[in-house]
Amino acid sequence: MQTYVPPLWIVVLPVLLLVGGGLLRRWIGRRRFERTNQFGVEEFDDYGQMRRAQSAESCLGCVGLLAVVVGLALLLLVLATRCFGV
Repeated sequence: MQTYVPPLWIVVLPVLLLVGGGLLRRWIGRRRFERTNQFGVEEFDDYGQMRRAQSAESCLGCVGLLAVVVGLALLLLVLATRCFGV
C-alpha cells in the first residue's frame, strides 16, 4: 500500500498562515503598547486618528485571528490525512 505524500505547498501554507497571523496580531499589540502613556491611556493627536487606528486594528486583528484559525485547521487536516489516511 502506497502512502499519500501531499504537495509541499499544502504543508507550508498552514505554517505560513499561523506565523503570519501571529505576527500580525503581535504587531497590532505592539502599536497599541507604543501609544500608551505612563497611566495606561492610549494617546492620539485627534479623534479622527483614533477612529482610523482603532478601526484598522480591529479589522487587521480579525484577519490575523482568521489566518491563525484557518492555518490551524489546515494543519490538523494535513496531519489527519497523514496519520489516519482520511
